[in-house]
Amino acid sequence: MSAGAPRSATDPANLTPPRVEQLVALPDGRRLGMAEYGPARGRPVLWFHGTPGGRHQIPESLRRSLADTDTRLIVVERPGYGESTPHRYRRMRDVSDDIGFLLDALEIDDVGIAALSGGGPYALAVSHGHPDRVVATA
Repeated sequence: MSAGAPRSATDPANLTPPRVEQLVALPDGRRLGMAEYGPARGRPVLWFHGTPGGRHQIPESLRRSLADTDTRLIVVERPGYGESTPHRYRRMRDVSDDIGFLLDALEIDDVGIAALSGGGPYALAVSHGHPDRVVATA
C-alpha cells in the first residue's frame, strides 16, 4: 500500500480491539476463548460466530455502535476455534451446559443471544437449555 492511501476497513490493524479477551476454564479442564466488546455494564448479548469464525469476527461498524446501544457483546469461540479446546458434543444441547458455566463465571443472569450461520445451532441449544436466562434469540 502506498503512503497516503486509505487503509482497508478489513485490515485487523484498523479494528477497534475487544475490551476483554480471556479464556474461561470449564470444570472438565477444557477452555472457551471469548472476547467482549462494548461497555462492561451494558446489556449482555452472546454472539455465536459463523463457520469459520472466531472471537474477532465482528464488523467495525458493530464494534463502534455498541456503546450507543448500551450493549456488552460477548463473543464465544466454539470448540476447536481460536482459543477454545476442541470438543465433540454427544448432543447439540450439551453445549448449553458449557455456556451456563460461562454465564455463571461472568455473573450474568439474563442474556440475549445472536448468531450467524454455523453459530445458529449453538444459539438454539443454549436458548432451549436456559429458558430462564435467555431473554431473546436472533
